Amino acid sequence: MEIIQGKKTREMDAEEFRGIISAYRCIKADIGTGDGRFIYESAKKKPDTFFIGIDSDRNNLVKYSHKIYRKPEKGGLSNVLYVIANVESLPRELHGIADTVWIILPWGSLLQGVVLGRKKVLGNIAHLMSAGATLKVTINYEIKYEAAEIERLGLPPLTEDYVNSALDEKFGDAGFILTRTRLIGPEEAKKFPSTWAKRLAHGRHRNTLLIEARRSET
Repeated sequence: MEIIQGKKTREMDAEEFRGIISAYRCIKADIGTGDGRFIYESAKKKPDTFFIGIDSDRNNLVKYSHKIYRKPEKGGLSNVLYVIANVESLPRELHGIADTVWIILPWGSLLQGVVLGRKKVLGNIAHLMSAGATLKVTINYEIKYEAAEIERLGLPPLTEDYVNSALDEKFGDAGFILTRTRLIGPEEAKKFPSTWAKRLAHGRHRNTLLIEARRSET
């Protein structure tokens, strides 16, 4: 799989990857991680957990992927890895490893895949997770602000009723059990140490939909 270290990328094989994560009992991943800030800040707080940020845009990842390879006193971290990949083609090395997966305020094809319950997208997310693992998704779009993108992607109105009625079966077919859906306000959304979350919440009173699911044990 392709990993990024600042402006440089390289291939990491399965043996090297297993060697890095073997010391950690908990592995958490963020799909569509953007600039990777959320994963970096989370890793600082939990040095006994390994964190993986996944994004297809390598330019977004330059800053924080460079930062983790610095000396510890300058912000370096050994429990983080940034992987360049799209949700539709996740590396085989990542299959079945994560006990928690986040998708925080996705956009574009990732947003479309989750909201419309696309089989390949949900199936690939499930393959990333171990049995019983937790999926946490936060979604935020409104016709008032994103009319053109909503039309382009064919997105429905974002409500708890839509998730529980239209997505329950599709998530189930992909190996998930929906456990909770609720709307969270802008103040709670801003608590995510994510650059994109703070940008969306700034100056606008908008709600975010939280979807939580569990990977089936079978």
